[in-house]
Amino acid sequence: MFGVGVVVIALGGHISAFRWWLGAEGERETARQIERLSAGWHCEHDVVHEHGNWDHIVVGPPGTFLLDSKYLHGRAVARDDALDCGRLKFRGSGFRGGAWRIKTELEGRLGSSPGWVQAVVVVWADFPQRLVKENDVVYIAGEDLVAWLERQPIKLKGHQRTAIISALQELRAALDQAA
Repeated sequence: MFGVGVVVIALGGHISAFRWWLGAEGERETARQIERLSAGWHCEHDVVHEHGNWDHIVVGPPGTFLLDSKYLHGRAVARDDALDCGRLKFRGSGFRGGAWRIKTELEGRLGSSPGWVQAVVVVWADFPQRLVKENDVVYIAGEDLVAWLERQPIKLKGHQRTAIISALQELRAALDQAA
């Protein structure tokens, strides 16, 4: 408890800042994993939008992925279209909504469909299930992320990937300007 108290004081004395700090730690862990991806992958980290941020948007040979990192204490379970960890519950609809929004934004910039944007929840916790696919959301243990991404079937040719990456960078610039 003393250690938690020191961290809370270091974060300005607000317990809500502790939850933010834990979330940021999950994003850093996921970023370290993304750096291990082979050539041909691109990532935009921490894309701020009007309702918060998207942790990581990754484009590679298999397509586009929205990665949402969850750094949790205790046992996490994916079930009933949600990720549960104690009193915390993260609904699949929020992850799907983010993926749909990115798809729609990219489509507007490309003038055609970029293909499906896969919502992926990267779980940094005791997550015995390791991988769950439910209602268009993938829940995966953080340590397994890179291997899983690289095992996905190739769907994009080089020029398609380049176009999506350019559209994604345009989206980020527009959102940064609006902020």
